[in-house]
Amino acid sequence: MNGGTAGGSGGGGPPTPGEINISAATRTARESTVGLNYWCWAPSYVNNVKGTETAVAALAPRFVRVGGHNNDNNKRDAFSEDEIDNAVAYVHAVGGEMILQVPLLGDAAGAVPTAATAATMVTYANLTKGYGIKYFSIGNEPDLYPDQEATLPGYKPADFCASARAFVTAMKGVDPTIKIVGPDLSWKYQAGQGANDWMTPILTGCGDLFDIVSFHRYPFGPTAATATAAQADAPAFHSLIASIRGIMRTTGQGDKPLALTEANITYDGAPEKSTLDASPNTVPAGLWAADMLGTALDDGLWTTLWWSLSEGWTLGLLTASSHVPRPTYYALRAFAEHFGPTLIQVTSAPAGVRAYASRDAADSGTQIIVVNWNQRDEAITFSITGTAAAVAPVAFTLGARTFTAVEIPDVGTSSAFTYGAKQWAGQADPEPLVAAAPP
Repeated sequence: MNGGTAGGSGGGGPPTPGEINISAATRTARESTVGLNYWCWAPSYVNNVKGTETAVAALAPRFVRVGGHNNDNNKRDAFSEDEIDNAVAYVHAVGGEMILQVPLLGDAAGAVPTAATAATMVTYANLTKGYGIKYFSIGNEPDLYPDQEATLPGYKPADFCASARAFVTAMKGVDPTIKIVGPDLSWKYQAGQGANDWMTPILTGCGDLFDIVSFHRYPFGPTAATATAAQADAPAFHSLIASIRGIMRTTGQGDKPLALTEANITYDGAPEKSTLDASPNTVPAGLWAADMLGTALDDGLWTTLWWSLSEGWTLGLLTASSHVPRPTYYALRAFAEHFGPTLIQVTSAPAGVRAYASRDAADSGTQIIVVNWNQRDEAITFSITGTAAAVAPVAFTLGARTFTAVEIPDVGTSSAFTYGAKQWAGQADPEPLVAAAPP
């Protein structure tokens, strides 16, 4: 039989043969999780959260972060105690655990937040309501304050540390069991780059406050999100993680978890700006997401949280109102449904193809996410070594510019599900592939 996407891939020409070799000899317990950001709940932006519970629960989010710029300045809508209740109900409905942000720029009443403001939020959530929220953060992207906030033109890392120390002291005075995630920097964590490195002075000045160190990442402006750039980004992301961990070690925080608490391919998904072939509302953006999540898992990030759930701009995993899943949604779902708790090594793959491998929970099969960036079909033979019993090679033809979840049991029939332009055009779920006889 000839393998291929259901209905053909449209890659053009015969498939290019190649091999992906996987070794299960060295195994690492998976530490990294996947989740998302809760947005848009705000009425002024139209509440796009309602009705997404079933689709989001299918992603099995470990964490749901309730934060962002609106929640930091409480404009245009106030994140009131009623909204905390709504967010908690949503997070419980999708099976996740909340990370709750307290504001630094403006509180729900329009006043400048104080340590008492933060303590009151913890009191309401964990004492009054008994929600037992474990994780909290302080403000959102403080490295952008001097550029974006007219009242804070000279804002410095030391200013953030002063507020954070007062806030955390007050918050833990209410509930000493809570954990703090931060500093949630936007992009100024460039090691050795002076004013573009806020991570070093913050971790030096108040790194002791953070139980989990966190950053945000939007690697491309809307006019730079090309498929070529997206394809090259996974190695850059890997290097960035290593760089931030270097800062953590230098500042005495190297033993702490590292989290990516906001991520998307670009920070501006406005349709009139994001028009390139890897803009958020595209299949290459989905391939980039699969690459990013695979890299995050391999590099052991504590969690990777997508921005965002559903919104009127193209940054949402689901479209506004109708909540149609975008390609990035299916990339996250592939990992939720087809990636196990034990990481194993991909020792080789063809040019233009990346693969991320794991063993399933029963240790009875290998689960692989494969990203084919090539604009041609790839006839891939999967060879697995290092298992207790020999596993016969399996072959699938992967369509051009697709991501595919492959499951190869040690004994039994293999399966695969693929997603690409055909599925996106038809608003269809990933479609099954038929295995071919290995060459």
